[in-house]
Amino acid sequence: PQAGRQRMTDSARGALDEADLLVSRALIGGEWLQGAREPITVEDPYTMSAFAEVPNLGAAETERAIAAAAEALPAWAARPARERGQILRRWFELLVVHREDIARLTVRENGNTLKEARGEFDSGAGFFEFYADEATRALGEIIPAPVPGRRMMAQREPVGVCAAITPWNFPLAMLTR
Repeated sequence: PQAGRQRMTDSARGALDEADLLVSRALIGGEWLQGAREPITVEDPYTMSAFAEVPNLGAAETERAIAAAAEALPAWAARPARERGQILRRWFELLVVHREDIARLTVRENGNTLKEARGEFDSGAGFFEFYADEATRALGEIIPAPVPGRRMMAQREPVGVCAAITPWNFPLAMLTR
């Protein structure tokens, strides 16, 4: 398997068409990390059986991830909006290819029904598609000024890093929002 990915156990292997989608490490600054602490076991809430482990990361790794993202921001912001949109479009396309596997993982991790997981997937993937297209329309706008005869202009551009803790029950949709 690729770096950072863990093969599923034999009993769970049939659950995914592409078992390498089950990632068991954190990617920070281009490096796959397992973490120094005991990993967190991920259990299927329906069967209560363990099917994966994920890193148990803390404040130091969070700060490292934020710093790595901040370091990458200038290069990202310097890319033309169209290129940023193409990258998001490619991410969307990869998501769509793996829709069923991602829905199955959501079922196993969260206990959603497959129908709910597919709906959540479609919602989250739709945000990628929307923002991929919207990136090419990153236009400015003219805003009425408080002083007669003047105009203010606002131009959209990447401005910073966001670190967020999201709900566990809709992982893709919350990430993309």
